[in-house]
Amino acid sequence: MDFEVFLADSQKYIVCRALAPVTEEITRQMTEAVAKIAERTGVLNRLIDVRHAPNAMSVTVNYDMAYKTMEAMHIERSTKVASLQSPGDTSHEFVCIAIRNAGFNLRTFTDEAAAIAWLEE
Repeated sequence: MDFEVFLADSQKYIVCRALAPVTEEITRQMTEAVAKIAERTGVLNRLIDVRHAPNAMSVTVNYDMAYKTMEAMHIERSTKVASLQSPGDTSHEFVCIAIRNAGFNLRTFTDEAAAIAWLEE
């Protein structure tokens, strides 16, 4: 499998870890898996770990994700989303900016402890 999704031990956020370059299909599958856990548990906050998975999507697909896909999936704008990235990997930069500009509560991190602290505060 190209990703793993599970509820964090603290039960305050869902972890979604990409294990392969992030494509449109992998993103769709990850989002559906996270939505199932969120629906079952009521936990909305998310840690999206892409430290070992560069973004392989086009600018157009990234834009559509921010302005169409997330809206169509009824993701609440108040949901905290921490994007955990490798230092120096700028491949996720555009999609993160677009998601924030679309009004979603996303922050980027390179430090896992800082990302978790933000999600759990």
